[in-house]
Amino acid sequence: MDQYNNSFQKSEEMDFTYEPYCSGDTIVFYDSSSGCFDSWYWDFGDNNFSTERNPLHYYTKPATYSVTLTAKKNTYVQSITKEVVIKPKVELFIPNVFTPNNDGINDKFIINLPDIDTLSVFNLKIFNRWGRKIFETKNPHDYWDGKNFSDGVYYYYLSFKDCRNKLFKAKGTVSILR
Repeated sequence: MDQYNNSFQKSEEMDFTYEPYCSGDTIVFYDSSSGCFDSWYWDFGDNNFSTERNPLHYYTKPATYSVTLTAKKNTYVQSITKEVVIKPKVELFIPNVFTPNNDGINDKFIINLPDIDTLSVFNLKIFNRWGRKIFETKNPHDYWDGKNFSDGVYYYYLSFKDCRNKLFKAKGTVSILR
């Protein structure tokens, strides 16, 4: 029996994968261990647990969680722990007017995204009414100040990858009023 357990232990490799999503999404965890375990215990790192082989889990807050999968076959038990990063869900606010008059209120055209530093791709372009590009940035912390441009309607094109690594695109108008 010991010989069986030793060979069983050597042939088993623990692993799991998950679909990295945003807070508020249901995450699918997959046991990708080799071998023939017959029971599973998941600790999701947020005081929630499951005994399913491939459970679904819902995180309510963005954070880094230590997730542990413990699998068992007879008396043999093996575990693996991984850090799982749950990013904030993107809630986009794009203003449609700003007033670059140096009064300290609404002086810049700023794209407001939560946890902006986690974006892997970001591109904002501003065009005048004749379609000429007048501003572009790939830095999500940059903004358009509208200086040296007259009051009127301008067009923006925004693209970025969200927490699911999905490309998001938006276009619209923004007005300068003084």
